[in-house]
Amino acid sequence: MKSFLLTTFMILITISFARSADEESCCFCIAETTDKSTTSECQRWLRENSSRLECTKKVIFPSHQQVSFEKDLSCRKVTAFGANHGLSYYYTTVFQFASKASTALRPVEIHYDGSTCLVFNNVSAIESETQRLSIRFPNVRFVLAGNQNQGVVRHINLFGIGERPKEIQGMSSKMTVVAQSGFVDVTYGDCSKSRAVCSFNRGDMGATNDSNTKFCQDESQTTVAQKCCEPIIGNWGRWSAPGMNCKVR
Repeated sequence: MKSFLLTTFMILITISFARSADEESCCFCIAETTDKSTTSECQRWLRENSSRLECTKKVIFPSHQQVSFEKDLSCRKVTAFGANHGLSYYYTTVFQFASKASTALRPVEIHYDGSTCLVFNNVSAIESETQRLSIRFPNVRFVLAGNQNQGVVRHINLFGIGERPKEIQGMSSKMTVVAQSGFVDVTYGDCSKSRAVCSFNRGDMGATNDSNTKFCQDESQTTVAQKCCEPIIGNWGRWSAPGMNCKVR
C-alpha cells in the first residue's frame, strides 16, 4: 500500500512539474478571424522561422482578442508576429500582447514584429508606451517592431501548390524600439528606392502622423522622412526621394 501511494505521489509530482516546466523559446503568431489568409501567413511565418528561433512552443492565435496562454506556461524568450490587419490606433494591441505575455510567461525578453498596417505610425505614442511598459516590467528586454505605413502582403503561389502570403518589405518601413528598465532606443528601417511602389492610404483612423509618410535611414544612415505620393487613380503610389516631398503634378 505504501509503495502504491509513493508511486502515485511521484506520478503526480512528475505531471505537475511537466505542466509548469519552462520553455526556452515560445513562438506565437496572431491572425485575423475575418481573413483566412492571415492564418496561412502565420503558418508560413512559423515554417520559415521555427528553426532559426529554436521554437520549443508554437501557437497561432485567431486574433488579438483571443490571445490566451496556457496556465503555468513560462517562456524564457517570447517571439510574436502580428499577421492581422490594423490602423494607427491598433498600436495598443502590441502593448496589450507584450503586457499579457510579461505577466503570464515570466520571460527574459519579448520580440514582436508583423505585417499589420500602420501599427507604429504614431511614433511619439509608441515611444511613450514602450517606456511605460519597460518600467512596469524592468527585468524584461523588449524588442518591438511595426509598420509606420500600409503594409502589403502578396499571395505567392509556389509551383501552383497553395498560397504563401508574404509581406513585401520595401513598400513600408519598420520602426523598432528596444527597451529595458525605462531606457528606450528607436531605430528605423532603410528608405525605399525613389519611385518604388507604395500603398497610398486615404482613411487611417487614429493617426497623429501623416499615414503616407515614414521615417527611414537613407544611404548615409541619416534619419529622414519619405512620402508615399498620391496616385492620380487607384491605390498604388510611388515613394518620393528620401528626404524630399512629392513632385507637384
